[in-house]
Amino acid sequence: MSVGYWSAVVTILIGWFLNELHHWFWSHREERKPFGKALTDLLEVWYELKGLRIALFEVKKLFPISEDDERVMRKLLEDILPKLEDLQCRFNDAVTSIASIDPILAFRLRGKDQYRLLLERLRALAKVDGLNKQLPIWLEDKLTDAFLSNLEDLIIDVAKAHGLRTWWKVHKRISKPVELTKEIDEILAQTLKEGNRNQQNS
Repeated sequence: MSVGYWSAVVTILIGWFLNELHHWFWSHREERKPFGKALTDLLEVWYELKGLRIALFEVKKLFPISEDDERVMRKLLEDILPKLEDLQCRFNDAVTSIASIDPILAFRLRGKDQYRLLLERLRALAKVDGLNKQLPIWLEDKLTDAFLSNLEDLIIDVAKAHGLRTWWKVHKRISKPVELTKEIDEILAQTLKEGNRNQQNS
């Protein structure tokens, strides 16, 4: 067979290989999209919960507050956070897409965007039958600690599914101290000012 024949065969093979490689990269990029979307929402939930815990810790570190005052402050801080409806819709769409790629991971992700809603329901249940009881602060803290621990494991798993570079960046991010948002910072500063004023007057 002539050199021209083999040259044509090699050209066809190279073309086929490049086409398959392009298709693989395109498919891989499309598969990563729902993991990226879910990861963004999980980080948002994680950041908000960690920020609330840090804000409350900073207040209690400077002066003691009663459980009732702490409940008021928790509600105040929670009220400035973004509404859950948009996040839930985005997150559910991303998890549904992930289910076709990794159903086990999708199962673990279901409902992880609704912790704040769950906490609100638990608080409401504590008041049933007209008893007007409050969910103990220590129980809220225990539940939040357990949820955050599980959430961080999930965030790492989703980041790894998105790619090694993402996994490394996320691992570094959640290992750093959380910086409070401007809104929480302002409320915290105002609360500290009021607390200092009350201490001076007492």
